[in-house]
Amino acid sequence: MWKRFELWLVDQIDRIFGLERLARRAGFSPDEARRIAREK
Repeated sequence: MWKRFELWLVDQIDRIFGLERLARRAGFSPDEARRIAREK
């Protein structure tokens, strides 16, 4: 149970930071990147 939750959490964090990194590379500001990541 906990292991699955941990994996899910890591996946979510990775997705958010991955999107943030992509957005930053595309020229968005970090705040904008975070907002976009939240919308997805």
